[in-house]
Amino acid sequence: MINCMIKYLKEIYFTLFVLFYRTPAWGSLRSKNRRNGRAVTGVTLIEWFILLGVGSWISIYFRSRYLFGFSIVAILILFAMLAFANYHFLVIRGHGADFDRDFAHLKKTKKVFLITCCLALIFTTIADFFYSVSVYQRVFHIIPR
Repeated sequence: MINCMIKYLKEIYFTLFVLFYRTPAWGSLRSKNRRNGRAVTGVTLIEWFILLGVGSWISIYFRSRYLFGFSIVAILILFAMLAFANYHFLVIRGHGADFDRDFAHLKKTKKVFLITCCLALIFTTIADFFYSVSVYQRVFHIIPR
């Protein structure tokens, strides 16, 4: 059961990479290295929104405003570490490219299912992030400018 769920989550993770890797490029973003960078950045941004949303809900639950008391430098360092971890697994180790080749040979129903799951993950993650920020502002009486 757990192995099946981990396999499913890995497939969604790799499909996220493939979605950002295969999106149409404009200008000079057509080279392979730039597509890799774009895909890793997309995956990292989605993971970052998930982490910020979860962190916001944890802050609301514990009524603690100090969870997000990091400086901008610390936040950029954390984002860079997450991006490097994704780059290492997806590009350097080649798992993203391997799944891209395998993705081309999957059944159409599985492709549609994985892409639908990824798009649902992207939209719900972004919606959850913005909703959690608005709740966070109400709970801690923060008036947005």
